[in-house]
Amino acid sequence: MKIAIVGTGIAGLTAAHQLYEQHELTIFEASHYVGGHANTVDVSEGDRTLAIDTGFIVLNDWTYPHFEALLKTIDAEVYNSDMSFSVRCESTDFEWCGDGINGLILNRDNWKKLSAYKMLLEIVSFNRLANRAVEQNAANSGQLSLGEFLTMHKFSQAFISYYILPMGAAIWSASTSDMTSYPAISFLRFFKNHGLLSMSHQPQWKTIKGGARAYVDKLIAPFKDNIRLNTAIARITRQHNQVSLYTQDNEAYDFDHVFLACHSDQALGLLDTATELESATLSAIKYQPNVATLHTDSSIMPLRRKAWSSWNYLIGRGHDNTSKVSYYMNRLQNLNTDKDYFVSLNMEERIAEDRICRSINYMHPVFDQAAITAQANFSVINGTDNTWYCGAYWRNGFHEDGVWSGLQAVKLFQQAH
Repeated sequence: MKIAIVGTGIAGLTAAHQLYEQHELTIFEASHYVGGHANTVDVSEGDRTLAIDTGFIVLNDWTYPHFEALLKTIDAEVYNSDMSFSVRCESTDFEWCGDGINGLILNRDNWKKLSAYKMLLEIVSFNRLANRAVEQNAANSGQLSLGEFLTMHKFSQAFISYYILPMGAAIWSASTSDMTSYPAISFLRFFKNHGLLSMSHQPQWKTIKGGARAYVDKLIAPFKDNIRLNTAIARITRQHNQVSLYTQDNEAYDFDHVFLACHSDQALGLLDTATELESATLSAIKYQPNVATLHTDSSIMPLRRKAWSSWNYLIGRGHDNTSKVSYYMNRLQNLNTDKDYFVSLNMEERIAEDRICRSINYMHPVFDQAAITAQANFSVINGTDNTWYCGAYWRNGFHEDGVWSGLQAVKLFQQAH
């Protein structure tokens, strides 16, 4: 069959990898590169070229089974990484890192100002309560938001503002206000699955040797010639068992089927005529922008060098609650360099212009109750008018979820044909 795939993020590439041997593929990518959030930037340092990731960076050996299997299939190499976390609040000078009690006492004033000891006890209490809620599938069967869950169990403002919300906001590249709307049971289940409800039993995090681009190059090798870069699809019509794709230049391409491996809002925007269920499902899963800046300005890091972690969350002054997190790439990718390299989200105005290597606009899904409910329609809308949907937005928004959705969409397609 003639099949089109729109989007070359991990979901689209996974689908292509499953389909290319038996079908005639054409893969459309609006951007100038393949990979979506698997976006590796080359930085020159002396006579060396460093490959630094700016979107997808790490995976782990617990919750990435499909992605790990894919990497093994294409012989992509991985090595151990580090996953540590810090929080710094500008207005209170509160600063801690994920090193147990030692991390909390890096700044001795923490004990006087914000009752760090109480916060440590609350972490233990939260972990115990959350584990029990997941085991019992509690939290009102998913109807309770994270904010309501925290209020109901009387967690302190210090715990909420300096621990749980920054951690969630950093993980999902979301604002802290968005995190309070996240369905509690989904949040708690994610934390449990990723070892975040334990201070000792945690997964081993890994990163790709040569950067994420290295796995992308290996993955696309068999069908590289089928990819059309800088070719944005403007609209899609579906009739008489045929799918027609029109580019922005109004070039038309006819296919038997199309896999929409782009964001939910983009997929809906392409359809000339969406069904009621397609429209309701895709419109319920929204996206928000985040600017990622690759740079060498350490002023955005914790004041105390000992607190520098792999992920570093900054609580700024004022009412701006957008996610402000800096990834310390030397630690995450084991970079042996003369300089420290960081990827910071939504902090472009704080970074010295002469320290910026690259700025990139990313979009990340927002997971509120409406989005979680809409995800249940994955198998229902897949196949509608020969249209198949895949993307990380169908689960938790990460690389593993993109792979899973690509595999599942192809499985549904194969079952139907």
